[in-house]
Amino acid sequence: MSLEMQNKTWGRVFAGIGIVGAVLYFVAFYPGFMSPDTIDQYRQASTGKFDDWHPIAMALWWSVLLKIVDGPQLMLAFQLILYWSSAFLIAKSLQRVYGLATMLLFLVAPFLINFSGYVIKDAQMALSWLTVGAILFNVYTQKRKPNRVEVLISGVLLVYGVLVRIDALPGFIPLAALWVLVVFRNK
Repeated sequence: MSLEMQNKTWGRVFAGIGIVGAVLYFVAFYPGFMSPDTIDQYRQASTGKFDDWHPIAMALWWSVLLKIVDGPQLMLAFQLILYWSSAFLIAKSLQRVYGLATMLLFLVAPFLINFSGYVIKDAQMALSWLTVGAILFNVYTQKRKPNRVEVLISGVLLVYGVLVRIDALPGFIPLAALWVLVVFRNK
């Protein structure tokens, strides 16, 4: 079996684990655990009356999702998409056994799992930035420039992560610098 064929097979294994993990987590966490802060943001999103107790980015995004389904389910799905997309991209970058170990770590490690079903701005920031890091890591390990979709998604998630937490700027600065280096570097 050629190396390219092996990489495709591993990619399918990683994708399969990610899909199974996302479905299991969605069922386990349904409709999504919400704190009093999250319930307040849900109220703002559902009424359209925003206040300054929390940054409004999460409530604005949630108001869009509420037009599709009323409740926290789509916000939970959003977080799980970020979580499992990140796992897949990191595993794909590491390849083979290390990639498999990464997928299994994301599947069973309590210190990773515990935030993925908790619909709260902290998890939104962390998972957004995890996805940005996974995209950048994948691009870097493939020794290429990111395509337009990768630039757009990582850029939007980078900004979203800083907008959902009032105190996120110290974490944003080094990640934004890394984003600029990867996006605008020469080969």
